[in-house]
Amino acid sequence: MPSEENWPLDPQGYIFLLRAVEQVGREQHGDNWTQKARLPVLPTSIDLNEIDSDARMKSETLKAILTRPDLASRLPTFKLFHDAVQQAAQLAQQEVFRAKSAQARAAAVSISSRWRAGSFEPAKKKVVAPKVAIDPSLAEICRWTLKGITKAQWLEAARLVSSESVAMRTAHQNLKAVSLRMIKACEAGELRSSLRLPDGRMTDIPRHHWNGENLWPRFIDGSYDPADPFQARKGPRQQLFIFLLLDSFSAWLPASRKKKAVRVGPPEKYDWEEAKLFMLRELEARGDFLDPQNNVPGWKSQNNLVDLIIEHLEKRPDVGDDNGPSPSAVKNKVKGWLKEWRTGQ
Repeated sequence: MPSEENWPLDPQGYIFLLRAVEQVGREQHGDNWTQKARLPVLPTSIDLNEIDSDARMKSETLKAILTRPDLASRLPTFKLFHDAVQQAAQLAQQEVFRAKSAQARAAAVSISSRWRAGSFEPAKKKVVAPKVAIDPSLAEICRWTLKGITKAQWLEAARLVSSESVAMRTAHQNLKAVSLRMIKACEAGELRSSLRLPDGRMTDIPRHHWNGENLWPRFIDGSYDPADPFQARKGPRQQLFIFLLLDSFSAWLPASRKKKAVRVGPPEKYDWEEAKLFMLRELEARGDFLDPQNNVPGWKSQNNLVDLIIEHLEKRPDVGDDNGPSPSAVKNKVKGWLKEWRTGQ
């Protein structure tokens, strides 16, 4: 995925697809619009109550941190390890370390000393370093690292990953909503799309190239292979950047804007957006209560979730001395939110 600063310049009369997506997204979703949907997907099954005893959850947490430098930078304990892994990956690209396993092992030992010199306690037994210099496998690195991190450090990391996972789910939903509308517009001819060929010429994208499945990647990196528009085959592809004709985009954008319904009556008394975010955080941390393995006291049904939301809203300063919303009011909201969340699973 190219970062925004590496997006291609807009040719005269055109706008890059991702640049157009950003404009539509900001208009339709305001402050809820972010580019997090284009970042690596984070795990959604981390249980904060089990993080200290479940090796799989630790592994998932560490994988998330290793694939997201922005998360590692917020966790000093893991930052040193993240940098060491990156160094190992760079060494892996050097032919000398691919060919000479002794040097690779020596490099891995050196790397292990770096991260262990941080806030980790020295290993009591001799650690056999994995060959991260020649095979930077996330699974292998995770297994190697699990023993050195304290319970408090794991909990801090898992909380960050879980919170970020909730934010990314919202970002994914927003991006998919925008992309679906633009796909329909391109297929209908309301938006005219083009490719920039390697020689600089622009060529129209056939409308039927927007009438298919698996179009999501186009809205992640802004490109596709016209010879394999729906990614039906394996192997190398010639990814070409997608642009929209500026005239068609300028004409389509005003007509596509959502008309916000004017609410009749007194203003909302409770912060339902906060209630929804709280619900998503609970679902990410606890899992779906319909799943038997998540079924524990206080988390057995929708009524338990409703009670938690009411309790959460009652603690909000904007509620004051009020007893919070009624169970029926919360149930009406939760029903739709749960359906939306489960659809996205």
